[in-house]
Amino acid sequence: MIIRVITLMALLSALCGCAPKTTETPPSPDRTAVFAGTATYAERLTLPQDAVLEVWIADETPMALIPILAEAAFLTDGKQVPLSFQLWYDPRRVDGTRRYTAHAVIRQDGQILYHTATAIPVLTQGNPTSVELVLTSPATGTGS
Repeated sequence: MIIRVITLMALLSALCGCAPKTTETPPSPDRTAVFAGTATYAERLTLPQDAVLEVWIADETPMALIPILAEAAFLTDGKQVPLSFQLWYDPRRVDGTRRYTAHAVIRQDGQILYHTATAIPVLTQGNPTSVELVLTSPATGTGS
């Protein structure tokens, strides 16, 4: 499982790159459902002005053909945690028999400052459509 999460993080990094993204992606006609929440961390440290929050929903079902259901990146513009987000997705792509999980990272200049240490089940099988993602520091492993 941890290898899959690391692989998904690497895939997202390759797809997103280091370039700043818009603060919110407007929904397209096929993305009519929203996954919302907040991202936070336990440390009392200030985020850099140019930090970027990246959030994605992954299909954790073995042999998933399209492992990323939805993804978005948000400029923090100096805002501090908790950081609110809305992630639009196409509900027709959600299969109630599959397992979906939420993930997030906060980056600066491509370097991960904080990340979700465990996958958070969402969307199906009685799991929520909104969550609080508690991120940890990869350097210290603190958080939950």
